[in-house]
Formats: sequence, structure tokens, C-alpha cells
Amino acid sequence: MHQLRFVGLFISVLVMCSAWALLPKVAVAQEYTQLFAAVVDEDGEPVLDLTANDFEFKIDGKEIPLAYARLDTVTPKIAIMVDTGDGMYNARADSPLRSGLENFLNTLVTEEANNERNTNRFFAPPPVLKYNVGIFTIGAQVRQLEDFTTDREELRETAGGIFALASEGTRLMDGLFETWERRFTTTDPWPVFVLIVGPGEDHSNFVTQNEYSDFIDDLYTRQATVHAIIVNNTDLRGIGGGVDMFQYASNIVENTGGRLLTVSTVSALPDSLTELAEHVNNHAQQVSSRYRIVHEVPDDIGRGDIAADLIRPGLTLQLFLNRSLAQ
Repeated sequence: MHQLRFVGLFISVLVMCSAWALLPKVAVAQEYTQLFAAVVDEDGEPVLDLTANDFEFKIDGKEIPLAYARLDTVTPKIAIMVDTGDGMYNARADSPLRSGLENFLNTLVTEEANNERNTNRFFAPPPVLKYNVGIFTIGAQVRQLEDFTTDREELRETAGGIFALASEGTRLMDGLFETWERRFTTTDPWPVFVLIVGPGEDHSNFVTQNEYSDFIDDLYTRQATVHAIIVNNTDLRGIGGGVDMFQYASNIVENTGGRLLTVSTVSALPDSLTELAEHVNNHAQQVSSRYRIVHEVPDDIGRGDIAADLIRPGLTLQLFLNRSLAQ
């Protein structure tokens, strides 16, 4: 039996406020919520043929009906947010950025090309990414350079034209807010941000405590994941009264179960972006072998101990609140 204690999830918010978030709700008529479960056999291999009837769920000892339990075979929709502001310009980051983005895109897994086209030895179809990927820059203003697509060659061409500019203050939070509101929808099953952030302060419009808390809560509720690579070089940071982008990015990553990589020089970006792409591939592979379990929320039960067990013997179950990797 696997147990978790749900007394509310404490979300640490950068601007010194906090929010209590309930388990993510599912948008249906009756109130439901969801969990994720990894199930392995005695050899440690994933078990992929279970249904809701194979699970037993209880909250505070009371059995809870399940709406369904299905493999979480969702596809990430990835927004790459590239800092092209002063910090990257002063660090002469253009070449490492382009090389790193090419490495990232080359490392992401691809769908198998059409079999019929593969049989033609005179024609090699271009690789098609498994994920939808878009490229955005956040220097001075938020720019969509490439809409979400699976065309890796088109993305590589776009990434090859990215460069940083002097006197271009970075707008990290503006970019996140705008892309989240305009480019992701509530029907996207797994929104993912990849932040590539240089040193310096965020020059976005003022973000209130409530706005930041609501944004973090919305990311969590919609099961978004934020990864970040941060050039954390204090010698290149500006001075002023703004919020350090390292603080923003690292806090958002922590709250969404993403991967945070810090480098002290831009020359490390190509290797770090390769590593991050490998992590994205591994993350998606692990998630695809878990079950997304949706269950009712009884009116007469508050938040408390939730216990899960399996009917079939010889199996081991691990519960997750979201799509984060096992620690």
C-alpha cells in the first residue's frame, strides 16, 4: 500500500507570499481530482495493462470511486523562451546560444517517418519531432519566432538566426505570462517551458504578489512543467531595484517539478542544452508508463491521508502529485 498525506501543497512564492493549492481539478460536471501512479512488477518492469478496477483508493479509510485510470501517454508542447537581452549580449552568447539550440533540437526524439517513404532509398524524409516545439525570444519585447511545429529543420533554421542585442532589457515574466495566456490552451495536456536565461534583472511590467501566486497555481493545476538553464554569472549582472531573473526562474522550476541547470559561462550552453533535451526525453518516457487516475472528491471528506493499493498481487505502486520525476 502506498500512502500520501495531503494537507495542502505549500507553494513557495518568490515575492514572499504563499499559496495553498489543492490537488489539480479535472474540468467535468462533478468535482474530481487526479493523481499519477507508477506500477512495476517484481522485476521492476512497468505494468501497462491495468484499469480502474485494479486500483483501490481510500481517503481517511473511506473507499473512493475512481472515474478512470489510464496510461498518461501525453505529448509535451514545448515553448523555448530565449533571453536575447543585455546579459546575453554582454556575455557574447550568440554562438553558444545557436549551437546549444541546435543540440537541443537534434537531441529531442523524433517520430518514426512514414514507412512507405522510408522504403524509397533515393528519398530521405526530414526528421519529424515527437513534440510540438515553438521558439520565442524575450529581449525588449516578447517575439514569437517560430510557432509550435514538429518540423525540426524549420526550427533549426529559426534558431540559427537568433542573436542578442545591446540595451535590450529581458522580459522574462512578460514572456511567460503572454505565452501561457496566448499560445497554450486549457486543452493542452502537458505544457512545457524551456527557459534559457542570462544574468541580470527582469525588466517586465510590475508583477504583483497575487499575479505571481495565481500564475504558479495555474501552472500547477494544468500540470505544466518548467525547465531552465540559467547563466548565473554575478559579474555580468546589472544593478537596480528589479528582481534577479535567477530568482524568478529557479523558483518557477522548483514549483513545477522541472529541471534546473546553472552555468557560470555561456560556453557551457551547448552541453547543458544537450543534457536538458535528454532529460526531456527521459521525463516523457517515464510519464508515459504511469497511470493518470481521476477520482471523485466526496463532500464529506476533507484533505487527509490517501492510501492506494492494487488488487493484483506482486506489484508495487508509487503515487505522484504531478508529472515530476521520482526523486
